[in-house]
Amino acid sequence: MIRNKLILGLGLLFTLWGSAQDNLDNEGAPLHVREVPRYNLSVGFGVSQPLGEFKDVAGAGLNIGVSYDYYFNKNLALSTGFNHAYNEFRANDRETNENADVREVANYQKASFSLGPLLTLRDNRFQFDAYGRLGYSFLNTDPKQAIIPVAQPLIGQFPEFNFYQPEESKDGSMYMELGLRFNYYFRKQVQLFFNPALASTFGEPVAFTRGSESYGVNMTNLHFNIGVKIALGKEYSNGEKRVDEQ
Repeated sequence: MIRNKLILGLGLLFTLWGSAQDNLDNEGAPLHVREVPRYNLSVGFGVSQPLGEFKDVAGAGLNIGVSYDYYFNKNLALSTGFNHAYNEFRANDRETNENADVREVANYQKASFSLGPLLTLRDNRFQFDAYGRLGYSFLNTDPKQAIIPVAQPLIGQFPEFNFYQPEESKDGSMYMELGLRFNYYFRKQVQLFFNPALASTFGEPVAFTRGSESYGVNMTNLHFNIGVKIALGKEYSNGEKRVDEQ
C-alpha cells in the first residue's frame, strides 16, 4: 500500500514536469539556476523506521547513505547509491510478558548497493529530486537472537514468541529504494537536503517461527535523512563551466 501511494505520487508530480520547466528555463538567468552540475556526490544520515511485518521483530535504527549522480541533462541523471542501515532487535512479547527471557547479541544490519534513474525539478535555489534504484543487499541477520519462553502462573501455559531462525535466513537479497530529496542551494556547488526514502529487500530473507508456523519478513524501512550534496568539478549539464567569484 505504501509503495503504491509513493509511486502514484511520483507519477502525479512529473505530469507537471513540462509546464514547470516553461517558467524555469530563462536563458538570461545565472548558470547555477538554469542548469544542474553534471557530477554530484551526496552524503546523508538519519533514522530508519521499520514497516510492515518487519516492525513486529525490529525497532528503529540508523542509516548512512552515499550516492553519486551523473546528469545527462538538467532533468535526468543516473544515480548510484550505497546505504548501510541497522535496526535494533525488538521483542514485542517481552512488553506483554515481563517474565520472558530475551537474549540480544546484535542488531539486524544490511549494506546495499543500487542503481537507477533520477529526475530533477528546480526553482532558483530549490531543487527537487525523485529517484528509484534497484540493487543488492548483503545482510547480517545472524546475531543469534532468541526469546526463551517462561511458564505462566497457570501450569502448562506458555506465551507465544517469535523465534529467529538464522539457519533459514539468507545472507543477501535483491534491494529497492524509492526516494525524494528536497535540496536547498547553500552555495553554487553545495546543497543541503532532506531525504525521505522507502527501502526494502525482496523475497523475505529473514526467517522466524511463531508457535508451529514458519514465516519470513523483508527488511523494510522508511528512512528520514538529512545531508549535503556537493558538485564535483565545474561542468554543468549543458556543458558550460561554472565561473567562481574571485
